[in-house]
Amino acid sequence: MVFTPQEVEAPALKKAPKRLTLLSAIEHVIELSHRSCLNDEYFSKAKKYTNFLARKLKLTPTQVTLLGVYLDNCTDDKIGMSDLSQHLGCRNITVLRLLKDIAVLEQRQFIRYKRKGKDKIWRVPYEVLQAFEQNKMYVPQVEQDLTCEELMNNLDALLEQLRENELDINLLHQEVYSLLDANAHLLFSRQMQMHRDVNAQNLALILLFCIQFVNDNDDRIGFIDFAALYDTKYEARKVKSQLCKQENYWQLQGYIENSIADGFLEKEHFKLTDKAKTEWLSELNINQEKPSPLKGVIAHDTIAQKQLHYNENEQLQIQQLTSLLQPENFKMVQQRLTEGGMRKGFTCLFYGEPGTGKTETVYQLAKQTCRNIVEVNIAKMRSCWVGESEKNIKTLFDNYRNTVKHAKDGRVPILLFNEADALINQRMEGSARAIDKMENTMQNIILQEMETLEGILIATTNLTQNLDRAFERRFLYKIEFTKPCAAVKQTIWQEMLPKLTDEQAQFLSFRYDFSGGQIENIVRKQTVDAILYGNSDTMEYLVVACNNEQLKRVNTRKPIGFR
Repeated sequence: MVFTPQEVEAPALKKAPKRLTLLSAIEHVIELSHRSCLNDEYFSKAKKYTNFLARKLKLTPTQVTLLGVYLDNCTDDKIGMSDLSQHLGCRNITVLRLLKDIAVLEQRQFIRYKRKGKDKIWRVPYEVLQAFEQNKMYVPQVEQDLTCEELMNNLDALLEQLRENELDINLLHQEVYSLLDANAHLLFSRQMQMHRDVNAQNLALILLFCIQFVNDNDDRIGFIDFAALYDTKYEARKVKSQLCKQENYWQLQGYIENSIADGFLEKEHFKLTDKAKTEWLSELNINQEKPSPLKGVIAHDTIAQKQLHYNENEQLQIQQLTSLLQPENFKMVQQRLTEGGMRKGFTCLFYGEPGTGKTETVYQLAKQTCRNIVEVNIAKMRSCWVGESEKNIKTLFDNYRNTVKHAKDGRVPILLFNEADALINQRMEGSARAIDKMENTMQNIILQEMETLEGILIATTNLTQNLDRAFERRFLYKIEFTKPCAAVKQTIWQEMLPKLTDEQAQFLSFRYDFSGGQIENIVRKQTVDAILYGNSDTMEYLVVACNNEQLKRVNTRKPIGFR
């Protein structure tokens, strides 16, 4: 590179020593390069010294010259572009042509970068000066034989340098992988080698997640936490956009996911997945995250005990299911199914007319088997935001899966989809409507989760005529709840109203085709009136109440023809 030197008299040269050292050679380079603009005359005069240094340090003549300028300003930790241009006797714009050579010095760690506002400044590490004084080539020392905790501390120090603008993000990749290479005995290092081609921005991101989780037990990372890692707002916004769209490299690889609060997905907070913790950090013996509190949990010991009555066929099926869900039986059956290579989750569909005891049966099953219920609020699963409903369903199952994993003595909770008509109806294949596409996606997620379920899922519905065949196949137990026969209705009447005679109970059971829920409505109304008026314990009152319970269907069809 040839520049026109300014007409300034060069300082007198000291007589070259008989035996060159790194320090003496760099001293001559500094003197000869002063006001030289790195022209041909300079490289001719300094050839002996630049070649010596280039050979020793494995750099080019231009690079050793620049290193000399930095060393000459080593007492200042704010060496800027203007310092280079003033020494070389050229304009700042000329120094910009040398940025690639400066980058090499950064990579070799002869100089350290620091951003100050919009300007780049550098400093010379003390270890470099010490090496020149001892006539040794400077080789950055990388710590070896670290434990995983120590490795995380070293990586945290690099991120801190990045946040403090003391490390260029493009050099982060090099320094991180130098450290990982030097500690290849660690699981984390070996696993990260598979992602060596990841860009520096995403590397900084995943390191932050791992370090925060290991060092601070922080598993909820927001945008504000990683914004400081990037030089520009543009870079930070780009990463934020990728995460929001589920398009970030680490999300696509299954290592980062949205965090969960109250059972619902958080749009702007993220965490490591169980996959990441298992594959990368298992040697730390960190306890996997405890399940987040699930919204809609009904504790089994808060459920009031009720005596339910069923028709004969239903009674037999409920007894079998109750026996299966007893913790000792459930655990044994799951083990045998696993040994046979079969799925070990249990999915049940309770279907039938309203008031036939489907939901209450789930509650009593939970009560008798000491299992909590996770009742899904289907309305809250849906969102007006594109993609959020699907994420909420996925998050629900992820959190339930984590809860099942931590359940003790086989007491996994029951995941209850009550009145699940809208979720298990026939899918609208090929529909162009956005809402239909959302419903299809939600259903597909549920179908997939039912295939891999390891817990207990029970869905209740009043409508089965539109039940999708894919769902029908995935329910292991399908129990139809019908209206009670006359004998069962008589038992229900007399249990709820013990004062009724056999003849009165028999009359009511034959006269009115009520479900158990309808009978309970009448008895509750009778109890309220007895408290208020004290005259509701007669048969006449019950007949009137039963008649009122039956809705009169109004024919809304308009007559054909003219009036």
